[in-house]
Amino acid sequence: MKKIKPLTSVIFETTNICNLSCAMCPVNNDMKRQKVIMDLGLFKKIIDDNPQLERVVLHNWGEPLLNPCIFEMIDHVPETVKEVLMTTNTTLFNDEIIDNLVKSNLTRIQFSIDSVGREFEKIRGFSYEEVKSNILKFIEANNKSGMKVWIVIVINEKTENSVEAVKKEWAHLVDRVHFQPQLLIKNKRTAPCNCLWGRRYGELIVLSNGTIVPCCCDYEGILKLGDANTERLIDIWNSEKMKTLRELHEKGQFPELCSNCNEYETVLAEKRF
Repeated sequence: MKKIKPLTSVIFETTNICNLSCAMCPVNNDMKRQKVIMDLGLFKKIIDDNPQLERVVLHNWGEPLLNPCIFEMIDHVPETVKEVLMTTNTTLFNDEIIDNLVKSNLTRIQFSIDSVGREFEKIRGFSYEEVKSNILKFIEANNKSGMKVWIVIVINEKTENSVEAVKKEWAHLVDRVHFQPQLLIKNKRTAPCNCLWGRRYGELIVLSNGTIVPCCCDYEGILKLGDANTERLIDIWNSEKMKTLRELHEKGQFPELCSNCNEYETVLAEKRF
């Protein structure tokens, strides 16, 4: 049996609402789940109930800057948490938001772009030049901050050819250009999902309504492990439901959601799950 890592990381879906409809994202395409903005009180409860946390992620599905309490959420994360990060599409940036981000206790911000120029606009339906301008404004404002800045590219058959162009445009301006294979590729699973035991750390996902799921691929909340409104995450991580799910994966008896869950195969990035 695989060794279970302690629960030290939580992914918060601060909202599953987004102002874009990107080609590879289910939020405004396939997602049937009710659109919800996470309550500030729920966020604070989870943070306060889990003093062991070392990592807090403020994005899952949706655009986190659409949560009006996002900066109060960031401020509530204690200094004992070593890594506080957020991914944004940058389309909502203005001078005030950039200033608030730079002054926040985020340790890393990730800008999600998958190409440049017209190819970006085909995928995301938004002006690339406006996004580029927003990122450059942030980089300039962040010059004296210790916050890391990443550009994140979702790799699939449509974006693979854009990798060199993105690197040429951004590699000299940010700390890292990061490639991650697209999720939700429907290929038969043959091995257990690493996230059930913890990859770098034990981790759970809290959807915007408080539903706890084991993996970000579960964008409808089908594999509900519990409810963060009434249960502690650490109890869920060590629960019978989680134990059963791990055992099923070890036996190759994958739940329907997991059985065809996979990632885009590419030499540019390692598979995560």
